[in-house]
Amino acid sequence: MPGKRGQRCLVVTDGFYEWKKLDEKGKDKQSYAIDMADDGQMVLAGLWAKWKDPKSGDEIQSCTILTCGPNDAMAKLHDRMPGHFR
Repeated sequence: MPGKRGQRCLVVTDGFYEWKKLDEKGKDKQSYAIDMADDGQMVLAGLWAKWKDPKSGDEIQSCTILTCGPNDAMAKLHDRMPGHFR
């Protein structure tokens, strides 16, 4: 049922960071700033929810970015990337 667990949303941003593993265990990493080639904004698929913190009782609004498999460029850095819209 929509709304019970979260609502769909669009997250507008001018970029994000991804970490490339430089060793097999993933302890050594290098960050990469990812943005649009034309310096435009990107729109990412997300979910948002309003929930109550069980410890404090405070109402919290939170969101998450949905991910998908990487395109050819991102596959060099990571095994996933944010879901996006053009």
